[in-house]
This record gives sequence, structure tokens and C-alpha cells, in this order.
Amino acid sequence: MHLPRYSLFLPIVFLTAWAGNMWGQLQLRSPDHVTQMKQRESLPAEARQEHDDNQKAAHYWYESRNPKNLPEIDAALARVLPNALRQSAWISEVPSWEEAHRVQAYHDAGAILLARCYTLLYYGRENEAKESIKLINDKFPHALLLRPDRRVILVRRSLRYHMHACAIYRAIRERKMYDFEFPPEMDEHDAWAQERAAEDMAMLRLREGDFDGLDHLASQARLRALKTADGEWVSDAIYSGIHPLEGESWSAAAWDEMGGRLDEWREKKPTSVDARIANVIFTLYRFKGEVELAGSTKEALLKLRRTVEEIGPVSPQMPFIEMIVSIALEERLDQIASIYQKAQKKFPDYTPTHMFMLMRLAAEENGERHCRSMLRELASHEETVEQAARILTCLPEKSVMVLTEGLPLKDLRESMRALLESAPGSSHLRNRLGLLAVFVGQDDIGMEAMRTVGGRWERKLWSGREYHATRLTERQPIQASVPAKVGEL
Repeated sequence: MHLPRYSLFLPIVFLTAWAGNMWGQLQLRSPDHVTQMKQRESLPAEARQEHDDNQKAAHYWYESRNPKNLPEIDAALARVLPNALRQSAWISEVPSWEEAHRVQAYHDAGAILLARCYTLLYYGRENEAKESIKLINDKFPHALLLRPDRRVILVRRSLRYHMHACAIYRAIRERKMYDFEFPPEMDEHDAWAQERAAEDMAMLRLREGDFDGLDHLASQARLRALKTADGEWVSDAIYSGIHPLEGESWSAAAWDEMGGRLDEWREKKPTSVDARIANVIFTLYRFKGEVELAGSTKEALLKLRRTVEEIGPVSPQMPFIEMIVSIALEERLDQIASIYQKAQKKFPDYTPTHMFMLMRLAAEENGERHCRSMLRELASHEETVEQAARILTCLPEKSVMVLTEGLPLKDLRESMRALLESAPGSSHLRNRLGLLAVFVGQDDIGMEAMRTVGGRWERKLWSGREYHATRLTERQPIQASVPAKVGEL
């Protein structure tokens, strides 16, 4: 059987793109430590000592988050802020380690402000943190906390995380997840921070044995179909949190500990649907062990399927996992399609299900044609109209151009506008939609999407296309009339 040119390419892209979206972003790390040391030693001894002391103190205050340190924090800020505010006008992007040393007051102030904000937020003193948050946003958006191990922490990125994590924790503690909502994104870090905060809160509640709090968090997120500002399902992040700490993920003992905690959750909450769902997700994480217990991969998959069927379609993750099992068992397309159709009817706005169906279709003969038909179908129905554009924003340009070939331009534009309307407070989604608009030659939608982003567009996402990001935020079309690249007029 001759497979079309992109049939093998598209499944890999779908899976890789979605996995990247689900499992987060790379951390920024400093350059080679030898270069860093030489740069530090080139400073006068007194300047070097002051810088080391400020950064060391900021790191201690940040890690300890002790309100007793606030007077010292405020005194340190009073010393560094005058010089730092003068330097802030010169800095327009995140610097290297070497550049950070040349404007050390700026980074010292940002690091100390981060410690102050985290301390106040952790103890529920949000009003007292407002002025420091505004200073970071307005004057120190590119500040770094320089760690002793030569790593760096982006101050504004960490601040976003702590703001969301503390808000979720307060809602859990007060049992008010029933009316919790994520606020609109303030910058390019919020999308990551909102998902990561939900994931970490679930993981910490499980580790600490707070099963009442964990069940409140998970059940409310599931029953309310709670989403982040960019439209991602919070329950995905929560169930993904059933894993060890980041630095312990290599340890079999750490995984065993989490499995034991999960058993405790089910024992303490025997009627908890979310504990059962989390157990299914954990089983996928440790599937190799399940295969060894069952005796074969097929038996382990069938056992997993039985568990999913017993739980029922109470959350979108259940039919999604059923699709994964069906694909892994290499079942016929019509069997997988039957699962998909039921899932789509019950959870039409759950993107992973659509993505996996596209992945399966792409492996068929004439896979490109099947994928295009599916996208047209999604774009032509009110309950799924935004899903076509949401899927396309997760894919690289080559795949976008393959899948949109022959797609009616009217349907594509309606899908893109529906996606923008579905999450108007998401900077991350606006960036992704702006990039999609560049791919398909729809400048007007791109400029509308990027209108509120301003200069804080996502550098990593737009790498190699910075001209277009600037052009769209400044509302400058390439030319008066841009010909459509896809579909029909």
C-alpha cells in the first residue's frame, strides 16, 4: 500500500505538538559557568560583594517566604531601587548572565521584589503585594534572580506562577473552587503559569495527604468544566499532577510513594470519581509495570479499558483514554470512530480527542483528505467551530498548509474568529492565532488577535518571524490587499 507523502509525517507532528503543549516549556538556563565566573571576577571586589549579597539574600527570602523578613526586604529595596529605576529604561529584553552583571541593581531589585511578592501572596496579603507586582510589571519585566547553581529564574514568570498558585490554594482551603475562575492573562507567561499552578496544587495536596482538598479541587474542576484563560481544561492539569516532584521523576521509590498516596485517597474517599480517574492516569504513567503484572501488553490494555468503561464518560479524559487504548490495540478505524463520535457529542470542546482522531486518520490511505474533511466538519458546526482553528494553532506551518489546502476560506476565518471570541483574555492564544494568520495569509484576523498583545509577544513562538509579530502588533499589513493562501474566496 502506498501511503501519501504526509501520512507518516502528520501523526508524529500531531502527537509531538500536543505533548509539547501538555507538558510545558523549557526552563531558561545561564551560559557556560566559566564565562560567568570570568565576568564576575572582572568586577571590582566591592561591586562583586554587594551583588552577591543582594542575590544571596533575595534567594534566601524567596525560598523562606517568612513575613518576619519583610523589614529586611524593604530596607534592601530602599538601597537598590534608585539605581535600579534608572537602569530600567535601558533594558528591553531578558539579558544574558554577562549583561545582567552590567546592570546588577536592576536584577537585584527584581529579585528582592519577587521575594517580597511571594511572601505576601503566600500569606494571603494580596493588597500589600499590589505595589510590588506593579513595579515588576512596569519597571522590572526582564529581571532575573541569579541562583547559586548558576541557573536563573525569570522574575515575572515566577511571579505569575505564584499569583495563580496562591489563588488556587486559597480557593481550596476555603472550599470555594465552586466559583473560582482564572483571570485574564497579563502577559506571555500566564498560560503556562495557570496550568502549572493547577498541576502543582494537585500534586502537593496528594503528597501532603490533603485528600479533602484534593477531591474538592478535582471534582469542581471536572463538574464545572473549568478552563484556563486560554481555554485549556483544568482537569487535565490536575490529573497530570499525579506524579513525583520534578527532581524525583527518575526515582522508582518516588513513584511508588505517589502510588501509595493515590491508594490512600481512594481508601479515604471510596466514592470519589476523581480518585478513580486519577488512578487510570497513574496507570498510564506506569504502564510498563502494568504490563509486567498482566503478563502482556494486550492484557494490560484490556484491563485498562474495563476500568475506563466502569467509570463511564464522566469526564472527557475517559473517552480520550479509551481512544488511546483502541489505537494501541490497532483496532479498526470504525471502532475508534465510534468512540470518537460519542466523545465529541458529550465533550465537543475537548481538543485532545479531536487531535487524536486526526492522528489516526492521517495514518490511513488518503489520510490528508480524511483530515481535511474532518477539519471542515468541525468548522461547519457551531458547537465545534473553534476546534478547527485551535488544532491548527498547535501545528507547524508545513502541517497547517497541508491541512488547509482546499479548506473553504469562509469556514477557516469563522473558526479563527470563534477561537478568538472563546478566550478573549488569553495573550498566549492571541499569539498562536496571530501566527496561524501569518501562515494562511489572513492579516486582518492576525492584527485583531495581536491588538492587545503589544510588545510582550512570545519570543520563542515567533522565533524567525519577529518581523511579523512586530508588524501585526503595530497593525501594518504587508500590502493593501493580501491574497488568500487557502481555500476559496
